[in-house]
Amino acid sequence: MPPKRKRAEDVADATSTATRATRSSARLGKKGASDAVESTSTTPASHADDFIDTVEAPPAKKSKAAPKKASAKPKATKATKSRAKNAAPPVPQAGPTADNANDEPAKPDGQKGIAKAAKFDPSKPETYNHASAAALFGTYADPDDPSVIGPEGFEKLLGDAEIPMEGAMPLLLAWQLEAKEMAKFTKDEWMKGMDDLQISSLGPLSLCLHELHDLLILDQPPLARPSSIAPSASKKKKVADIPPEPYNRARYRRYSSDPKKAFSSMYAFCFQLAKPEGSRNIDMETASALWSVLLVPRYPLMTELMQFVTESGTYKGVNKDLWAMTLEFCQTVDSDLGNYEADGAWPSMLDEFARWKKEKNGSQPSAIEDAVNIEA
Repeated sequence: MPPKRKRAEDVADATSTATRATRSSARLGKKGASDAVESTSTTPASHADDFIDTVEAPPAKKSKAAPKKASAKPKATKATKSRAKNAAPPVPQAGPTADNANDEPAKPDGQKGIAKAAKFDPSKPETYNHASAAALFGTYADPDDPSVIGPEGFEKLLGDAEIPMEGAMPLLLAWQLEAKEMAKFTKDEWMKGMDDLQISSLGPLSLCLHELHDLLILDQPPLARPSSIAPSASKKKKVADIPPEPYNRARYRRYSSDPKKAFSSMYAFCFQLAKPEGSRNIDMETASALWSVLLVPRYPLMTELMQFVTESGTYKGVNKDLWAMTLEFCQTVDSDLGNYEADGAWPSMLDEFARWKKEKNGSQPSAIEDAVNIEA
């Protein structure tokens, strides 16, 4: 046979063999390229190489899908890391940091941590834990003196508890802890107060201060006593059906039985808190700031009294007697001064305020006031 014809037949045989192998691989499904190569073992080497390249092409297509599976793993890993970052740590833990502060809203309900007051559910009270209360103190303690919460930690504590700095609630907190200094707590003061109030997280602490603010500063009616602890409840019911409370409200119940007495106690405490050590007075600027958050919300007359003090500019300090008598003046004298008596032994600042107000309103002093002024 001529060489050209023989080479043509060899090519035809190789092509026929490759065709049979391809059909066979189609019938066998996913047997793999090794079977296909075995089926072409009789094919000349030059054509077998071409055929192997053709058969191995499908695995190359499968390899394109592999990166998709591989890329799915990093996504899962990223999501896992994100969930780990957003998860709230169990109590006790340090307060929110700059890195995770923005992740707070993503926390699932029911997770424990140093949560803000808005996330605290009073209907699901937490069990008090002494160690958690101590750890909470450590969160805000001064780095240079871990035995105290200083002004910076105090401000951060109020911010995390969603308690306004400019109102009376910081004073109420100091009162509840029997603090000796403004914007500063010792660990002993903190632990004694938390143990008594049964508070070991920010949510109940914020609730406690808001309830005291409503009762004593805004003069709102006290919270209703649960039927199971009302005086008329039977002893058996008291023991069996006392509902859980978000904190120990024993103090609150005591204050609510006589809010006027409780307010007077807190008001007197604030003078001692603000008074510098070794001094008998507090400066008028400090006194005015305290009056603005303690007396103005309860007594409209106090707004005019503070206006008088500012306009006169002659009063530089407040002693204990003037501090106490200012509260009594607001409690007993009508806002229009209708029942004011000049011979009531009021401090001179309050007498001068009464005259200033009457002149401002265009009214004349009474005969009793004139007689007192003449004698003076």
